Parts: sequence; C-alpha cells; structure tokens
Amino acid sequence: MSKRLNIVALPCRLVLALVLFVLPFAGRAVTADSLIVSLLTCEPGTESYELYGHTALRVRTADGRYDAVYNYGAFTMDEPHFIWRFLMGQTDYMLLREPTFYLRPEYLSRGRSIREQVLDLTPAEAERLIRRVENEAQTPGWTYRYNFFRDNCTTRALLAISEALDGTLQLDQQVAAQHRRTLRDVVAEHTAQPMPWSDFGENLLLGADVDTLLDAQGLQAFPEDAYALLQKASIKRADGSRRPLVKANNLIKATTDGPQVSPTPLLLQPLSISLLLLLLSVWLSFRQWRGRAAGTRLFDGALMLLTGCAGCLVWLLFWFSELPAVGSNWLIGLLSPLPLLWLPRKILVERRGQTDRYIACVQPWIVALGFFAVSPMQEIQWPVYVLALSLLLRSIVERRQRFGLTSWHDKASIALWTACAFAAIVYKAI
Repeated sequence: MSKRLNIVALPCRLVLALVLFVLPFAGRAVTADSLIVSLLTCEPGTESYELYGHTALRVRTADGRYDAVYNYGAFTMDEPHFIWRFLMGQTDYMLLREPTFYLRPEYLSRGRSIREQVLDLTPAEAERLIRRVENEAQTPGWTYRYNFFRDNCTTRALLAISEALDGTLQLDQQVAAQHRRTLRDVVAEHTAQPMPWSDFGENLLLGADVDTLLDAQGLQAFPEDAYALLQKASIKRADGSRRPLVKANNLIKATTDGPQVSPTPLLLQPLSISLLLLLLSVWLSFRQWRGRAAGTRLFDGALMLLTGCAGCLVWLLFWFSELPAVGSNWLIGLLSPLPLLWLPRKILVERRGQTDRYIACVQPWIVALGFFAVSPMQEIQWPVYVLALSLLLRSIVERRQRFGLTSWHDKASIALWTACAFAAIVYKAI
C-alpha cells in the first residue's frame, strides 16, 4: 500500500517535474473546468509492502498537457532509526507529486495493472481538490502519521475527495455486508497465499481489535475494497439529490506478467513447522517417560528461547507501540520475556546437578491460564495452538519425571491444564 521514495533521484525528479508542470503552461492558464480527476488503484505486487495494492490520485487536463499523480504512500527508509520508528508505529509518510508517466513503468512493467475511476466532480469540487493536494505537496516537510488500518495512502486519497465535495460522500454498506469480514480476514486474503510467514507474523502481533466485523468505513483502508466501494458510491447534496461519484472506468493493462511469488514449500510453512515441533516434543516426552531423558533439556531450552524472543516483541509492541491493534493482543499471556529471562538460571541450576522448576511448575500455568483460558478473546492461528500443546506436553511429562504424580494437587493441576487445552481447541475448531 506504499511506495518507497528514492531520495537520491529526487533532484532529477524535481527538474523533470519543472519541465512537465511549468513549460507546457507558459502563457496559458489551466482552468478548473478543464481538469479531470480520477482515483488510481494499482494491483498488489510481490514485495511485502505491495501485497495490499496501492491507491493514488490522478489530475489531468483533457488535452493531456497536464497529467500528474498525487501519492500519499511515499516514505523513505533513510530516516534515522527507521526500523525502530516503524515498530513503534511512528513512521511518517508524505505526499509525493510526480508525472503520471513515472507511475506507468513502475507498475505496468512489473505486471501490475492499474484501474482508473474517473470522478464526476464539478469544476468547483475539482478546484478544491487540486488546491488541497497541491498545498500539501508543496509544503516543506509536510507528513502524516501512517496507520495501516486507519490512515494510509487509500484513506488519505478518499478523505481529500470527500472534503472537496459539495455534499457528503455516501458509501454502499451492502458491499461490506455481503462479505462480513474482519481486519484479520483481510490480512489473510492478501498475505496467506504469497507469504505465509508474513501472515503468521502479522496475526501473531495483532490483537482482538482486528476481530470485529468491518463496515464500509473500515474497508476504506484497503485499495481493492475502496475501489469496490467507490463503484457504488454517490454524492448526496444538501437538497437530498444524489449523483454517482464515478462516471467512467478505465483499465491500464500491465505490459508484462511481472515477477511471481514462489510458493513456500508445504514443509516450511508455519503450521508444518509447529507440527514438526509437536512431533519432536511427543517423541522426546515418550523417551523421557521411559527413563531416557537425553536431549530434553536442550529441546526445552530451545523452546524457552523461541517463546521468550517472541514474547519480547509481543510485549514491546503491546506496551509501547502506536501500531494499530497491537495493544489488544492477549497473547501476552502466553508469550512474554519471562522464559528468556529465566533461561540462564535454568542452565546454571542444571549444570549444578539440581532441578529447575520452570518447565514443570511455571510453564504449565502460563500455557493453561495465560493462553488457553484467554484464547476465546481473540482469533489465534493454529500454529500457536500447536506450539502451546508442545509446551504443555513437555510440562506434564517433566512434572511427572521430576516430582511424580502422587498428590491430589498434582493430579488436579494436570486435570485443569488438560481441560483448558481441550476447551480451547474445541472452541477454535467450531
């Protein structure tokens, strides 16, 4: 949904823009009634930031002497601490104005067609729109705080259109009602097939806020959904009369098929990896139950390292990031920095020949109550459930081997853990 800005090429772009925007109109004025405004929707690409497509505004004259694109999805990775600012949700995007012929090779030559919706704007509405975007494009240092679900290249373009109208923009709620999707569903539609690990990572970090059904306003953030909404959108005037927002559609077809995303092999996808971990956990637990504990300490330590590192990221975003929906991620009950902090103590204690109690006593309560008990609060992917089962299995076998299962307290604890796991899995399945 965004486009990276190459700062090195910026001077060249400014020179070309000067030639395009100034010379053709020397001695000739551009009137509002000669402007044609349209919304461009670019098909998804193969890079992670291209998976959702892109939206831009196009302003041109009928004779073609003026033709520019206004792109709210421009950013630069050359800013200091870009990765940290991105994680913290503090990335600022800018409005980039460029000749339309820059856009064509960038998308069309890479197999990404562009759909154009010509807007039915009055001269006054077109003038207000161009004045707004020109003011933002020419203001030095103008930026806006990017929000993937609420404030991005698509919502900014639609906002500029709606605020320029002599009336209110009416979106067809039936478009959203027909599909009944959540934000998590939309994320999966765009990422699960081409990049399953990207889909897994985003779902791991996004919380319960993305599990509510979307209305038309919520779908505006996604280029292809915004395109469908505008196809049936109308402008409602103060006198109650309406007119369609879109008066014509054009398709600018790609000149090539473009690069294709190589599918991730089945055995390397998140669910397959988690199932392999579960099988390894079952095999090691069976050996330990039979009195052969070789390799279990190394495996348990690796799981603690894995969940601890994931927990550091989940907790960092939950408590400190401005990214949307990460502050409602109840996976903080399962994934926390605690295993990573405890791991050095575990290694030290076991080197002394003593028994560490984390796997047998602490981990099962974290899994049972911190994950299975809260899992109905948000949608969680199957790989996380499988990982939780691996952790719980290792805890039960470790508790049996280290402390036995003779007391009623031990038996009741295991019964509770098992019940939580069973209830959560049944809830997920149905």
